Amino acid sequence: MDFIRFINSRDIREYLYSIDYQLSLEQKLFVVDKCYRIPLSEKLIAFEDILKEKDENIVIRSSCLYNKDTKDYEKVSLHEMTRSLIRHYDFLQNKLLSDEPLSYYKLSILESDRDYYISAGRFPDFKHVIDYCREQYLECPDYDYLKAFSIKKQYFDGTVDHHGNIQNKTIIANYSDKGELLNIDGDFTCGDWNSFLTTDDLLIYLPMPFEKGDIAVNTEDRLFKFSSSSFISSYDPNTPYVLSGTFIPDEKLSKGYDSSDINTYCYYLDKFRDCLLTSEVNEHLYDIEYYRKPVTGKFKLLKVISSILKKQKTFDVESLAFAVNFYKAKASYQELKEHLSIFDREHLFFFNDEDSDCNADASEFPLFLRNSVKIWLDDERDAPSDYIHCHSVNETNKKIQECEKNAVFIEELNLDHDLGEYSNDGGDAIKLLDFLVQRETFYKVKLHTANPVGRANMQRVIDRYWVHK
Repeated sequence: MDFIRFINSRDIREYLYSIDYQLSLEQKLFVVDKCYRIPLSEKLIAFEDILKEKDENIVIRSSCLYNKDTKDYEKVSLHEMTRSLIRHYDFLQNKLLSDEPLSYYKLSILESDRDYYISAGRFPDFKHVIDYCREQYLECPDYDYLKAFSIKKQYFDGTVDHHGNIQNKTIIANYSDKGELLNIDGDFTCGDWNSFLTTDDLLIYLPMPFEKGDIAVNTEDRLFKFSSSSFISSYDPNTPYVLSGTFIPDEKLSKGYDSSDINTYCYYLDKFRDCLLTSEVNEHLYDIEYYRKPVTGKFKLLKVISSILKKQKTFDVESLAFAVNFYKAKASYQELKEHLSIFDREHLFFFNDEDSDCNADASEFPLFLRNSVKIWLDDERDAPSDYIHCHSVNETNKKIQECEKNAVFIEELNLDHDLGEYSNDGGDAIKLLDFLVQRETFYKVKLHTANPVGRANMQRVIDRYWVHK
């Protein structure tokens, strides 16, 4: 079984495939359990495959399993943890479906043009809520923009905590747009709490493609877990941040020396005060991807910070705050030059609006300082003046990955079909469409090929995979 496909970040998946990385049994269990986008039924099959492999002892880094005598964490059977997860998911599914007093169901839906769920009603039992979903969304021909939905079972069991507050237990189940159960969670456990072993206590090391200065974002698949971001409230979900470089995990992580290595250290823009901050965030690294959208407005500042970090330069918070103020008031240009010698003509270009009288041309600058590009794939015809010219599929693949790594938005891919002798380097241009479909990056595509059969074949691929994106 291909366990790498369970990793949420498409960029980490692609990187591990490229280096032919072999996951350990512990890593397999972790990535399967933390996967948001693949149905739970497939995850349970993967758990059974793990149980077929030879068992091993793993370290559970939980405070309740810390041995004060040996001053070390206890080791448990990986098979025991896997069976515990299977029992836990089975228990929660049965609880979700069962009719119980003092409980009701809440439905929330995620539409394709939103990054948050909206309430869609309350229901007395599971049958009513799932029938409503089928009628209104899953089987309704007039409704084709459902992205996911969530069913929450709310209990009123009367339990009172030591503060005198009533404890309301819940179960949350998240479903795909096809009605497949993706994941389920809740504050119920089958048996004593300490008997339930969770992958939250595993510290897993995986090689990553990211480096200091890369512009990243949380994977959209987090939405399938009824969560968009675990950043603090001053951070806008689904907006970019610059990785500061101190976050890269190493193999110490798997030995349990330091759990802080799984946190994202970054620079991001505060949505309330519009101030640049440094943050250590409890965001799992294996849920981040390269930012693939245009870097515009105030976020242009992130491009500048990114280029400075990639050149191994350093700066302090006061200088960054001064730079933000400069973005708001360009009249302080001369004062900025006196305070921040790190900026040069290339960086200052990004503080100018697109419709300003700035004479600089973005094409003069290195790729990592450009906001967007258009790519022309053709073995013979020269590219128009505002395009980057690539001659082969493999060259185009590398250029796309280079753009993604440097947060350069790909506006358009304009493709020929027959690539002549360059077809020896990746095939004809239809292979580029296969590459984009495989990695689920549906950039805008135009065709300029004169080959009618090649054009028809490429258009069929586009009509099949791009039409709903």
